[in-house]
Amino acid sequence: IAGTYGAFGGTDGIGAAARFAGPRGIWGDSNHLYISDTFTVRRLEIATNDVVTIAGLFPSASIVDGIGSAARFRDVLGITGDSSYLWVSDSGICMRRIHKTTMNVTTVAGSMIVGDYGDSDGNGLYARFNGIQGLTNSTDYVYACDASNSAIRRISKSTNDVSFFVGNSSITGNQDGILLSILSGPSG
Repeated sequence: IAGTYGAFGGTDGIGAAARFAGPRGIWGDSNHLYISDTFTVRRLEIATNDVVTIAGLFPSASIVDGIGSAARFRDVLGITGDSSYLWVSDSGICMRRIHKTTMNVTTVAGSMIVGDYGDSDGNGLYARFNGIQGLTNSTDYVYACDASNSAIRRISKSTNDVSFFVGNSSITGNQDGILLSILSGPSG
């Protein structure tokens, strides 16, 4: 429905005229698909297959908050959303939020410094991740697969508090359980 095999880039366009740098995640509502595309976040209108970049700039790689093309992403991986916001994981170390109307991009959890990873819970920028990839959300939380920490992490939409939800960064493997679940590199 969009893009052309073998044609790399960040060009907006309808259907085959659009170019992608490396789509990694997709989330949709009734009218649009939102695509995490390495350096950018893109929106595809389902009725027309029109692809537009809503945040970031191809091929600029950095972690900078801003509005629309003034924002920068280093490596957008997972994506999820609701009626007001999109959440994307960037470089495996931080969670970014995009207002769907204003396209304002804000880092809400984790570190904006490349290589500053870890496994600590905390509020917003005090929390640390190590490989967040796949995302989903509920009314109150965003859930993130934190692959290198072998855990599912939970981020409060209202307070940006981050906590381990399932798994433990010091134990890897496969074990079901209520009190101690063990995961091995969840990714999405």
